[in-house]
Amino acid sequence: MVLYYKRSFLFPKDNKNFFIFIQTTFFIIQTYHSMNRFLLFSFLFYAFSPVHAQEKTQNIEIRYGNVFKNDEREIPTDIIGHDKNGYYLLYSGGRFGQKKNKSIRKFSPDLVPAGEEIDLIPENQEGESQTLGIAQFDDKIIHVWSLTTESSKQFYYQLVNLDNFSLEESALITEIKDEESYIHQAYNSFIISPDRSRIFLLYSMPVKKGLKAKLHLKVFDTGFREINTEEYGIPVPDDQFSIQDLFFSEEGEPMILAKKFDSPRTLKEDRKKGYQYMLYRLKEGQFQQIASIPIGDKHLRILEHVFLSDGSLVLTGFYSVKNMYAISGVYFSRIDLKTGKTTTKEHSFDETFYTKLIDNDKKKARISKRLKKGKLEAPFYLMRNSFRMPGDHILLMAEQIHTFTQNFVTRFFHENLALVKLDSKGNLAWSNQIAKKNIKTNVGIYSSYYPVKRNDDLFLLYNGNTANLGHRTGHVANSFAQNGRAFIATEVKNDGTYKRQVLATREEMEGITIRPSLANWINENTLLLFGQDIDNLKNQRFLKIIFKP
Repeated sequence: MVLYYKRSFLFPKDNKNFFIFIQTTFFIIQTYHSMNRFLLFSFLFYAFSPVHAQEKTQNIEIRYGNVFKNDEREIPTDIIGHDKNGYYLLYSGGRFGQKKNKSIRKFSPDLVPAGEEIDLIPENQEGESQTLGIAQFDDKIIHVWSLTTESSKQFYYQLVNLDNFSLEESALITEIKDEESYIHQAYNSFIISPDRSRIFLLYSMPVKKGLKAKLHLKVFDTGFREINTEEYGIPVPDDQFSIQDLFFSEEGEPMILAKKFDSPRTLKEDRKKGYQYMLYRLKEGQFQQIASIPIGDKHLRILEHVFLSDGSLVLTGFYSVKNMYAISGVYFSRIDLKTGKTTTKEHSFDETFYTKLIDNDKKKARISKRLKKGKLEAPFYLMRNSFRMPGDHILLMAEQIHTFTQNFVTRFFHENLALVKLDSKGNLAWSNQIAKKNIKTNVGIYSSYYPVKRNDDLFLLYNGNTANLGHRTGHVANSFAQNGRAFIATEVKNDGTYKRQVLATREEMEGITIRPSLANWINENTLLLFGQDIDNLKNQRFLKIIFKP
């Protein structure tokens, strides 16, 4: 069995759908490991102040922190949270965060490095250690990690006391023993309930191919005291079942979206679309099936879940027909969770969508010809986000992502964005494409984007180029070109129209490049972002983006 990787963006805690969702998988694109020793700081960082503030637009205010410098080359992998004592970041050693151990580093309330740091995973462990999740709860941080050897897998938790910034010893949660060396096929998931009152650890027991596996669910309070433990028998053989998503109903019940394959699953069969999606509720020790979601001859790589105001659940995403790494249209399935009744709709993309960013008439004609023959799909698009908008409308986003390796050098491509808006019945309101070009060698952490929903509109924050501010069709400048680098916000209006605006230029950032996915909310209007010097990772700084109410 495989647990599909997905990491949710974190939004302000008053958001109805706020939760943390961290999963491990065989298909994780990037794995971060942390540093091995305490690092000293040069205190070159000054507090945020109105002097450093610069108002760029009527809606957004920017505040900069000055550059601070580390003695070693390491990168942060998460902004965990903050309290009255300061801010807490998870750091990993190495240019790519590839080193084994992790540490929590403290910053003062003014975001000045405090010179305090805690190493998390004990050194000199035999086996493979991995962080499953880390989260702040009031006056403590909880860190859950695993240690895998050839014959066992152990789960541990640690508590960090934030009042005196001290670490408690790791405590064993449970251990899986495997006498037949299937331990690496076991998976695990660390989840926090929407009301942040419970912590869930879900893990499987390894079995031989063709047998039915068991899922174990342990529930803890925020002090990591065990509340309950349950065992669930997976309804089909292990090698025909793949968990795609774990989430909570509005009543707080854990739910699972899975793929059930027609035969023992392989990636080759995945391409042949020999599967269906199944929706389950985990309750009273059973997989209680709610619905089977029909997909016909379509391939759906990812389905996002959205709860509507009447309590019904929508599963939606982009589908492809010819190539599993492309999109041909949008899929919508609305499920009554009480009766299991399912209503589905599909919308294929038309010529307007495919030619949205093209200004060459000959290219448009070729696209039109291919579309009429049924041979056209938009390549390399991956579902990224879904949002419930006012009026129970649903906004879907996909990003064009791929890599290319030559002579041991990998180029990461994070390019155009596709946006589709549906009404609550699955009818198409509009579709659009927004040009973006993030192409960088060796590391992709400065690419992609961070979405912020504000009332009826959406802001997309990413590294861009000032040459693209008015772009609608034609050539797109690379965000990492020598000239024109800037941190951009694209505001998408309720009707699908959009405009780009510069939040911070390269000169204002003093050579620092923002990492869009490394962010957390200070309050409902203030987003904290982090950046580094691409050419010298020791130089780092913070940026605050303040959205005016």
